[in-house]
Amino acid sequence: SCSGLMAMPMLTELYLNENELTSMEGLRDLACLRKLDLNANKFTKIDDTLPTLPCLEYLDIGANLIEAPADGGISQLESFASTLKTLIVAGNPFADALADGVKKEVLLTIPGIEKVNDEDITPEDHEACKELRKERIKEAEEAAKAAAEKAAAGDAEGDEAKEEDAE
Repeated sequence: SCSGLMAMPMLTELYLNENELTSMEGLRDLACLRKLDLNANKFTKIDDTLPTLPCLEYLDIGANLIEAPADGGISQLESFASTLKTLIVAGNPFADALADGVKKEVLLTIPGIEKVNDEDITPEDHEACKELRKERIKEAEEAAKAAAEKAAAGDAEGDEAKEEDAE
């Protein structure tokens, strides 16, 4: 467990690898923490219970059991976007499934990241991410348009049924 750590507000580095941890509870109020190593624990997800760590620059959550959703919950790391420079996620089922796509997923959420799984982020990675972002925006717009058309068609069918019932 991570309980009791919040009594150390000046802590800057914390190594909790290989401790069979399943929760980050207790990692709050660590305003100075810059490096957090949670490698080889038993985390199954990245979720909205992540602690607020305003100075976090390095996060290692590799070799855990994180698999769902498809991006492993990387989008939940958005709160660290302004400070996080290095992220290690290798060895998790979701990262293995994404293979080379993991860098792009991280870049979509954390544009200022410098390293993912010990690989430097290159200008080419940034360019590929821009293209992926455009594709996803277009897909989202198309999906929203299709949903609106389906809803409109459903409303029209409902109106026709009401008119038939009225007759």
